[in-house]
Amino acid sequence: MSLDGEWRIERAASALSHGDTTGAIDHLRSALGDNPENARAHALLAFALLSSRRRHAARHEAALAVACDPELGLGHRVRGYVALAENDLGAASTAFHEALALEPLDEQNLLGMARCHLASRKFPDAMRQIERVLELDANSGDALEVKARLELMQGSLAAAEDSAQRALALDPESPEALTLLGSVRLRSGDTQAARDLALWALQVDPSDDSALRLMSDIKARESWLLGAWWRLMTWLSRLGSERAVLVLTMLYVVHQAIQLVLRDFDWDSAAIGFSLLWLVFCAYTWGAGSIQQRMVTKELEQVRLKPGF
Repeated sequence: MSLDGEWRIERAASALSHGDTTGAIDHLRSALGDNPENARAHALLAFALLSSRRRHAARHEAALAVACDPELGLGHRVRGYVALAENDLGAASTAFHEALALEPLDEQNLLGMARCHLASRKFPDAMRQIERVLELDANSGDALEVKARLELMQGSLAAAEDSAQRALALDPESPEALTLLGSVRLRSGDTQAARDLALWALQVDPSDDSALRLMSDIKARESWLLGAWWRLMTWLSRLGSERAVLVLTMLYVVHQAIQLVLRDFDWDSAAIGFSLLWLVFCAYTWGAGSIQQRMVTKELEQVRLKPGF
């Protein structure tokens, strides 16, 4: 590859690290025009496309990176992140294992594996990977952010706050650390502090998914209509998808059992009333998410009109 092509790849890597995905994509496409077989350029382009929410294109570029150089850990790592974004946890685990086999001490490979374990709710495995990163670099902001998310998912609010604060001390404008700390504040009942942190994160990156989700959770928490739904969803999320499904299934079984008992005692009116109550509960849990999204959209429109935002 020419010196100009190498320079463009380095510029693209720098642009990616600063969140400039458009600039990174332009540089990488120019570099690949010069050398279409450059695996690193394909891998970086996959990361840029993934950041731009273009998953199909990112998957294609990740596959090209691995095809061009199967020994490049970066290619396997981005393939893992694409699989994570598509919720294909099996493919993600395979890709991160391949990246680690090639580069076992690469911090980003270890963090990718930790995030995969986190998504699979394999909390002890995730913590082991995070601790390995922190052994290599005690000041890894990325590792502290993943650690804070793990602790938050486990309901350890004090530990999550400590990890998020440490990550913020390293990077005061990290949207991830800001929203993690905001989530801790929200779980603790301090909605105003959570809102301030969410808005701070949105000032840094107006399209950050975590900050938008936090704003959505704040609106739900504050609403008399959605407050109970938010608490229920928060509790279910801590259980994990399988246990949450089990809980909802048990609720349905209990509902059916109560219906049978009421009808056995010829309490038909009570049975009908209880059935209507169950339908109201189902409608509430089904429709609350849409109501929440409309509320947060309205809130963000008002926020973005404020001077200085």
